[in-house]
Amino acid sequence: MKPRSGNWAITTQCINLSSLRLGNLGPNGRCSYIRNLCSALGHCNNLKDFRLDQSNIGRFDYLLDALSSCPKLQRVYLSIANNTDKLMEGTVMTFLKRTNKLLFFCACLRKTLFNSQLQSQVNNWFRKSSTAVDGEIEVRIPVG
Repeated sequence: MKPRSGNWAITTQCINLSSLRLGNLGPNGRCSYIRNLCSALGHCNNLKDFRLDQSNIGRFDYLLDALSSCPKLQRVYLSIANNTDKLMEGTVMTFLKRTNKLLFFCACLRKTLFNSQLQSQVNNWFRKSSTAVDGEIEVRIPVG
């Protein structure tokens, strides 16, 4: 997919797009398409499932903010192996509060990107949330 006018054509032309999975697009360094992706997510009114496997996306807040604009989003899976920025508690909690249909959120990160209190805070949020009664949260740390 080529970005077109800051958006990806698939997000504007496929109005019923409900699942988007992206894996290791671009160079192994910093993700070169994250800004275009974040802009494109604003057009994904029917997106329910999002998966991103990428080595380095930079700041998580841009992506989570863009995902929170998808009103039907239910599942998010992020596998960001070599990111330079940490996934911060406040960023995740803001995202969870803004996505009222979310049932599943998984972030697979390197140990150095993990904030140890994040998983317990998010688990508590899911337990208290009436919209995600059956939801689950997982912040997975690679072994080793």
